[in-house]
Amino acid sequence: MSSASIDKRIGYVFDSLMEAHRGGMGHPERPSRIRSIHQRLGERGLLERVKNVAGRPATDEELFLVHPQVHVDRVMQFEEEGVLKSALDGGEDSEGPYNPSTEDEGEENYVVTARPEKSYIFPFGADTYVCKESPMAAKLSAGCVLSLIEEIMDEDSPVDRGFACVRPPGHHATTSEAMGFCLFNNVAIAAEALRQRYGLQRVAVVDWDVHHGNGTCEIFAEDPTVLVISIHRFDGSLYYPGTGNWTEMGSGDAVGYNLNVPIDGTYGDEEMQFAFDKLVLPALSSFRPEFILVSCGFDACVNDPLGECEVTPQCYGSLTRQLLASFDDGRPARVALVLEGGYNLDSIAASAEECVRALLETGEAEETEPLEAMEGSSLNRLRSVPLGEPKSSLIRTLHNLTSCLSALPTNMNIPVVPLPRRVSNEKPSFGASALS
Repeated sequence: MSSASIDKRIGYVFDSLMEAHRGGMGHPERPSRIRSIHQRLGERGLLERVKNVAGRPATDEELFLVHPQVHVDRVMQFEEEGVLKSALDGGEDSEGPYNPSTEDEGEENYVVTARPEKSYIFPFGADTYVCKESPMAAKLSAGCVLSLIEEIMDEDSPVDRGFACVRPPGHHATTSEAMGFCLFNNVAIAAEALRQRYGLQRVAVVDWDVHHGNGTCEIFAEDPTVLVISIHRFDGSLYYPGTGNWTEMGSGDAVGYNLNVPIDGTYGDEEMQFAFDKLVLPALSSFRPEFILVSCGFDACVNDPLGECEVTPQCYGSLTRQLLASFDDGRPARVALVLEGGYNLDSIAASAEECVRALLETGEAEETEPLEAMEGSSLNRLRSVPLGEPKSSLIRTLHNLTSCLSALPTNMNIPVVPLPRRVSNEKPSFGASALS
């Protein structure tokens, strides 16, 4: 491989020890998620073209940037001998005796191999498991993200962008509560490190996971130095976690710096691009961040069993390029993509590949294999086909949001989105649509 094809401006961080965090067979947040991405990037020769950054566990002091000690201690207690066993034996945090018949069998692309005996519990609600190795993996997940931003901020390093292939995810974790598969909020910890350690005054977080980044929004709800934008499925607050309506805009001096784009029902490339065109990119242009952190969930991708949406891997690659291009005034284009959700192994691997190619600025040079459409999908992933119209309900939502923003003292000069000519609650068919 020629030196011209290697771009050491790109950092990549991964550690297989994060695979030790595992629950039961059938839980969607399983070790094979990061393994499938890492293997895909290796098979495509992309790992040879980036700088592999060594990960490390976050220190307690780094976790304290966001989380109080009582929360950190509650997570970390499970690595101590006896604590997990006590819960498994019927403690108040146990979900009850292990019943092998509750372990589902299913498709290889969704199910993780079961452990010989149960060694995990659900102390943080019905969806967020913990095993003895989970505290270590959670600290490593947060620390790997910190290692990546340290590499990007190092004046002696050419790296100015990168991808963190980490788990468990983080964007649902609030200051004092683990939830939604998340123990520590990786992106929020990184944002606080950028502010407190490096003195940055403007950090942006763009969250395109299918679920609202409720933890990140809560953590920075009163902080005007961190712009948080979340695009997510909402379904009139019926979709998990039930927060993130457009009216939730932060508080105090930070009103207008928490921006939510709720979408009712499933969505695809049209809605993502429309949200970028009408809100994300104008907000970034006005805010002029010194660093963009992406809560890079791929569970809105086609075939995802939780999101059930139709965003294509190529769309994620295109959005990544647009974020890089938003640094158009001489500022260093510092961007770090941090894995959040995404539960179809083929979809997340293909999406991560597109994002890394975008970071490498080689996405148009090499064609990638399209995903097979799920049964009943009308998608045609030919890149030459233009996008269709977004949902009219999304247009109305963005009209309301941008109208409200225009009246705020913190007005970021985002143009008001005009109302659609006709209102429809149905998503228009976009049979042949993908980003070029």
